[in-house]
Amino acid sequence: LSQLEVHPVLVALPIQGKSGLDGVVDLAHMQAIMPGGSGAIPDDLVEDAQLRREALMEAVAETDDELLERYLDDGELSDDDLARGLAAAARGGQILPVFCGSALTEVGVGFLLRELVDLLPSPLDRGEWSGSGLEGGEPRTVEPDRSSPFSAVVFKTIVDRYAGTLSAFRVVSGTVHADSHIVNATTGERFRVSKLLMPQGGKHVDVDEAGPGDVVAVAKFKDCHTGNVLTDEKGGIHLPELELPEGVISYAIESGGGKDDDKIFQSLAKLVEEDPSLHVGREDSTGEFLLTGMGELHIRTTARKLKRLYGVDIQLKTPKVPYRETVTKKAEHVEGKLKKQTGGAGMYGVCYIDIEPRRRAEGFEFEDKVVGGAIPKGLIPAVAKGVVEACGKGPLAGYPVVDVKVACVDGKYHPVDSNEMAFHLAGSFALKAAVAAAGPVLLEPFMTAEVTAPEESVGDVIGDLSSRRGVVQTTESRFHGATIVAKVPMSEMLEYATTLTSITGGKGEFHLEFSHYAEVPRKLADKIIEKASAATQH
Repeated sequence: LSQLEVHPVLVALPIQGKSGLDGVVDLAHMQAIMPGGSGAIPDDLVEDAQLRREALMEAVAETDDELLERYLDDGELSDDDLARGLAAAARGGQILPVFCGSALTEVGVGFLLRELVDLLPSPLDRGEWSGSGLEGGEPRTVEPDRSSPFSAVVFKTIVDRYAGTLSAFRVVSGTVHADSHIVNATTGERFRVSKLLMPQGGKHVDVDEAGPGDVVAVAKFKDCHTGNVLTDEKGGIHLPELELPEGVISYAIESGGGKDDDKIFQSLAKLVEEDPSLHVGREDSTGEFLLTGMGELHIRTTARKLKRLYGVDIQLKTPKVPYRETVTKKAEHVEGKLKKQTGGAGMYGVCYIDIEPRRRAEGFEFEDKVVGGAIPKGLIPAVAKGVVEACGKGPLAGYPVVDVKVACVDGKYHPVDSNEMAFHLAGSFALKAAVAAAGPVLLEPFMTAEVTAPEESVGDVIGDLSSRRGVVQTTESRFHGATIVAKVPMSEMLEYATTLTSITGGKGEFHLEFSHYAEVPRKLADKIIEKASAATQH
């Protein structure tokens, strides 16, 4: 809490019973809140509750000069003064009220909800919101009142097995009615609100309208997702959209117990719709399907949720690293040849190519330099197609070949036996031979790692990153810790979450973003190539 620079103050005290939590003590009004109603504080808690109340009064008094003077004169604050001072301090960020309770047994939940209404600012207290016009994009503001244009932010997508997909949104301004016509300012899609639902636990209650501060849901809005902004079709405003976090850790997923893959991905799609911090994708070079989330616990919880809600088992594995291959020098006039005679029409195609390296991330380039009709123009695309296809699997470890320029410079053809397939295969053979002759090397992906750690762990974190072949770029002090930015090979960060938790006692966090590809050190490359070769043989 000290890192967040907040002042926590206890406003509720737990009442422990033989079977768990029996209730809570409301310290502001010195009464016990039990499931059956309010009453006297248990005798064994009276002294502790009084001490806690005095600490609460002192903390509130210190936030306001008038209250402090009254507290020093009288030795205490009245219930009304304490309630007003607590609300003002909470809204001003001077105090962080701390509650207790149990969502499972609903002990203290009603008290918490009532206090939220009293302590937190209303939509009117929030004041105007900034945004932009729908058409011109000019800056605009909107007041949180019912007479303003309607605007809302979708903060949650719920996949309900009975109601279908629900979009839950918080109304910022204006009023929305059942049968209103609105627009998704994010996508431009227009909707008619057929029914407004007020979520109440597991129930959805129909309501006729909703205004500023209300949280409601609508069903079956096509292409409406978490973070989208809704507004009036005419005169509406595009509010700032929610910034959704990007995943920091990925696991390869496989079906468990022989389940149908289609069912797995259909079920995962529903969870991703509900939780946009999850992402499911496929890494083409390794053929693996990856589930990306905010941490190991997030991913494993998702796997358990799949099992519980949809009866689907998945296995989580450390993903393979998407290595790449490239060349380090130029190779010229490398032949690719197909000559096949079967008695009838044969297959004949010969091409000669040059290959040279390009700078990192410049990609692949093919150039036609054939002159004099050595290869008919109509067959050059077949050569290019064969070259591109062969780039999908390099000679070292079978990873894609990247950042090369290939030029077809010459060739031979037969007026009867030459065709597109022949030159397609000739181009493929030429590329494989050219890469092998041009000093092939293995490339590995580097990530930009942004690690936040408490002050006492910064040295250990930097040392650990260095041991992972990482290069620290910057270290910036932040609160009572630091944010370290480093470039680190992806292969060294696949299970970093567990290590960081161990180093920082669970207080550290990190974010990874792809940076660039770089050559793998020779000794490591040999091991990777050997492992790939063994896998191919099996």
